Amino acid sequence: MTIGIRGPNEHLIGKPGSRHEIGTPALIIDLDILESNISWLAKHAQLHNYEVRPVAKIHKSVEISRLQANAGGRGPCCATIAESEVMVDGGLSDVMLFTSVVTKPKLERLSVLNAKADGLIVVTDDPINVDQLGASARASGKSLKVLVDVEVGGRRTGIEDEESAVEVAKLIAETDGLEYAGVQGYAGGHQGANDLESRRTILDLKLRPLI
Repeated sequence: MTIGIRGPNEHLIGKPGSRHEIGTPALIIDLDILESNISWLAKHAQLHNYEVRPVAKIHKSVEISRLQANAGGRGPCCATIAESEVMVDGGLSDVMLFTSVVTKPKLERLSVLNAKADGLIVVTDDPINVDQLGASARASGKSLKVLVDVEVGGRRTGIEDEESAVEVAKLIAETDGLEYAGVQGYAGGHQGANDLESRRTILDLKLRPLI
């Protein structure tokens, strides 16, 4: 079978009952539900005065990110530099890469990406990485926005104490080629909790030592 431009499942388009023949992984959406959800969240954000930055790591689709941005969302949030490259190449601005870029090959790719991106944002939790990002930004010929990654319970990345976070923020602001853009904190296990005490309970459970 020849694979078409729409991927290995292209021959199933319009074929009755073909859902059970789809080769995975495959992104399947109900367009009516998708558009309804995007619209609902946009209205909720407007009503409650907050901004939405949709996560693109789930769908990895430029078209869905564009729908979300057109509804009033900020640029997409990406987990990898590859995802960020796809979104920028797709014409999206204000793209945010929420994981640190530390290796030489990826820093070089970041420089190329920043040169053509509009408002690219990256994160860091380490002073050495701030210097790396500064060099990458200067090589791109454009300034690069940087967030300080702060540990808020996920126990994966981020600076744990406030003083160190402030020092990294100052270093970003003082580094040629970089713009301090704020802080980032993420703990996915807390997202279903609607109040502070519930989040504290979840965090306490996560931090208990294994017996």
